[in-house]
Amino acid sequence: MRSEEAAAVIDALRESFQSNPSQFHFAVNVTTIGTQSIVNGGGTGINVSVSGGGPGSSTTGFSSTASSGKTNVQIAQQVANEEIQRQAQQIIKSLSDLATELRCTTPQQSNISKCISALSSTFVPALVLAAVKTVLALSGVVV
Repeated sequence: MRSEEAAAVIDALRESFQSNPSQFHFAVNVTTIGTQSIVNGGGTGINVSVSGGGPGSSTTGFSSTASSGKTNVQIAQQVANEEIQRQAQQIIKSLSDLATELRCTTPQQSNISKCISALSSTFVPALVLAAVKTVLALSGVVV
């Protein structure tokens, strides 16, 4: 495989990602538990005894509440979305830079290594990274 052919394959990967970034799906699930008791080896997880109070008084032995923490989840989701966008742009840039470098008359190993390193620092699936490295190896570029 020639460098120009390798560049074309890498461009196809970039174009696929750029035109359909949602092909990589992320899901966030939140479970809220008010009170949970886990006992290993037998025994009592929670034991509540209440005494006291007289007619008309109120004595509470145990109270538990749970909230979904919607605000915290929304803040975390916004931060996560911003990071995903940043990394998606890094993936597109790294693939584009790599293809450009391969089209040079003398591709520089240091520039190729920087592109691979930048890709590796993102959420790009291992499958895509393996495909890029294989294409580079077939074109005679040592990774």
